[in-house]
Amino acid sequence: MKRKRPKTYEAEHAGRKVRVTVPERQDDDAPGTAERIANHPMFSPSDLAYFRRKGYSDDEILAFWDRDHAAGQKPVRHDKAVNSLSDALRENLSPQTVAAMVAHLESVRTNDEAVNRQVRWFADTLIELVGGPEQLNRLYDELGI
Repeated sequence: MKRKRPKTYEAEHAGRKVRVTVPERQDDDAPGTAERIANHPMFSPSDLAYFRRKGYSDDEILAFWDRDHAAGQKPVRHDKAVNSLSDALRENLSPQTVAAMVAHLESVRTNDEAVNRQVRWFADTLIELVGGPEQLNRLYDELGI
């Protein structure tokens, strides 16, 4: 059986054109997972990247999207959501408060790896909000943490 070349899809993300190459189907009658992802009504490049950063499998991502689509939700665009969250935190919390929150979050460990990944993502988002790890360490010193 001759192998087909993988398909490459183009999309626009954050004002830039991106190209995603996906593997061919395993079964000629049914779309492969990558093709189902690329053609899913809930697909957005930022949402796919978000779930992959969180460590979710393609099947888990599709299950989330199927659930959300059935509930009438629209595709998520994380780049806007993270910016909105960062703006809200900057407006309402001092850098010292954010550093104290990170200190508490860094010690959190659960028996659920998905929860641990999400807590780590939030802590990393807060660290970037205060200016990165070096600035965080300066704030720790200032606060005696």
